[in-house]
Amino acid sequence: MPTVSSIPDPHLEKIRETLLMMSSLADRNLSLAIKALIERDDNLCDVVESEDSQLDKLEIQIDEQVVAHMALRAPKATDCRFVLVASKFSPILGRS
Repeated sequence: MPTVSSIPDPHLEKIRETLLMMSSLADRNLSLAIKALIERDDNLCDVVESEDSQLDKLEIQIDEQVVAHMALRAPKATDCRFVLVASKFSPILGRS
């Protein structure tokens, strides 16, 4: 029988998924921005700019998920640390 700590929390999983999606998009966007700069490609710059808007939306989504998790789930200390790191890390990804 699983212990309470081994049961996956769907709220935490959603935060993890969103953070991973955001980091992947930020990595791709950075690569495209470098390529656009080197190749002086205006169309690629437009793609980078539009994906930057998506990064902003994901940052807001992570913040909302963190607030909801903290308010509704009364998380234990390890979960609190994770959600706080997620909320502090997402703006950094958005600036990359």
